[in-house]
Amino acid sequence: MADELPKPHVGMTPEDKCLLLLEYVRPGKSVAGLDFSRANLKRAPLPGANLSGTVLCWANLRGANLSEANLSGANLSGANLSGGNLRGADLRGADLTEANLSEADLSEADLTGVKLRVRSIRGANLERTNLSGADLGGADLGGANLTEANLSEADLGGVNLGGANLGGANLRGANLRGVNLTEANFSEADLGGADLGGADLTSANLRGAFLEEADLSSADLTGVKLRVRSIRGANLERTNLSEADLGGVNLGGTSLVGADVSNAKLTGTTVNLDTVRRSHLDADTLRDWKRRGARFVDFQDWPTHLLRAISGYHQGLTLFFNTRLTRFDRFLVDGVIVGLLGRDTDVEVAEFRQEGERTIVRLTGEHQADLELVADALWHRVWDEATRAQRIENNSPIGQQINVAGNAAFALAAPQLDEITKRLAALQAMGGSLDVLRVQLDRMELRLPSEEANAMLDEEAKGRQALELVASWDLSDDAEVALARLLERLLPTATDLRRLLSLGVSTTALAPLLPGGTASPAQLAWAAARAMSKAGVVEEVLGRLKGEVPGRVEEIEEVLERWRACEKG
Repeated sequence: MADELPKPHVGMTPEDKCLLLLEYVRPGKSVAGLDFSRANLKRAPLPGANLSGTVLCWANLRGANLSEANLSGANLSGANLSGGNLRGADLRGADLTEANLSEADLSEADLTGVKLRVRSIRGANLERTNLSGADLGGADLGGANLTEANLSEADLGGVNLGGANLGGANLRGANLRGVNLTEANFSEADLGGADLGGADLTSANLRGAFLEEADLSSADLTGVKLRVRSIRGANLERTNLSEADLGGVNLGGTSLVGADVSNAKLTGTTVNLDTVRRSHLDADTLRDWKRRGARFVDFQDWPTHLLRAISGYHQGLTLFFNTRLTRFDRFLVDGVIVGLLGRDTDVEVAEFRQEGERTIVRLTGEHQADLELVADALWHRVWDEATRAQRIENNSPIGQQINVAGNAAFALAAPQLDEITKRLAALQAMGGSLDVLRVQLDRMELRLPSEEANAMLDEEAKGRQALELVASWDLSDDAEVALARLLERLLPTATDLRRLLSLGVSTTALAPLLPGGTASPAQLAWAAARAMSKAGVVEEVLGRLKGEVPGRVEEIEEVLERWRACEKG
């Protein structure tokens, strides 16, 4: 009888096609290539049926039982499979274009490589479904159950997965760029190597997730509890981690350049040197992270200045200024430390901040004696009655009253302070002041080495140039100080200086010796001068600098001659 079954034809009603299909299916006769399009198979009992290669486009399969059915290569375009039972069905290579899969049970079904450009799949059960390499572009999977689903290498671009359950799912190498993942559950999911760039993961659950080598650049993880299994090697550049919980996370090998970690919980967060270098984290940032509970590991290769920032073995001296100090004064403080204790001192400014009308300056150093020496210099060189009267009369920023913690004092100027004071007094006598100088600088046409430098010319840069007008660099006989000031003067932005130091073969090794990308130009110039000195590349760098700033060759030669004389001595 099976051999005598007719083939479906255009004149058959949807109901007749349903009865005919069931006649084919019962004896297990092949229906491959037969056209049962628009057949009314609503709630049809077709468990385990072999429908491979069948044409069922626009068929009504609403509520049909297709569990364990073989639908590989079937044409189901436009078919209504809503509420259907497709549990364990084989849909490899099937055409589901514009199909309706809403509320369908696709658990454990195999949709490997399928283009799932369906009309609707909302509310479908995709638990343990194999969607490896599938294209789900634009599908609405909001609230869908994808527990333990295989979505490896799947293209989920434009998909809505808000509130979806992806617990334990395999998303290795999946494309989730820009996808809505708000409040989605990724607990214990494998996202290794997945592209999550720009995705919205606000309030998502990532507990126990695997994120090694994942791209999370520019993603929004606001408020996320990032209690992941591993995030090693992940790209977190420009990622929004504000209010996120990073407690206990190992950030080893990640890049956090431009990431927002403001108010993020860092208790127990592990950071190694690889992360520091990839993320260009400076000493100030590391100190802040340490205060917030971060832990640092693998100290054997850490640069000394970063190790000092986090080791906590330094002595400290805190000063309270009953006035508001400016960034101009901050430069003077740096000059004091180098001028008084030498260029190899480990004393540094750990904190410089405003608290209302009071400024707090905290110094650290390995030896308390060095800190006291700085304090003693202020006591003996600055705060005698005559000098104090001169400062108050001149209304200079360094002539303000200070209270120093620990019955100590602090020098606000270098050994060249007397000369600077004379110049300030002379300017005052002529009716000048730092404020007047800054106004004049505002009116000057400052020609800097690059457009970026001009764009970045702010109060800090103007303050630095005011300092040069008041106390020029001829005050120091130290060749390294002169070199640092030359770099700072001719290359006023960190970008300019880093670019110059990356042009030559022998200078590329300087990069690990320099502060991170958030370092100020002044800090970078001092560090670069010291690194160039130790590496013996001063002649090379200044030679290139003469070519880049031909109008300042005379100044460069002056410093170069001083350097050569120092080397001979």
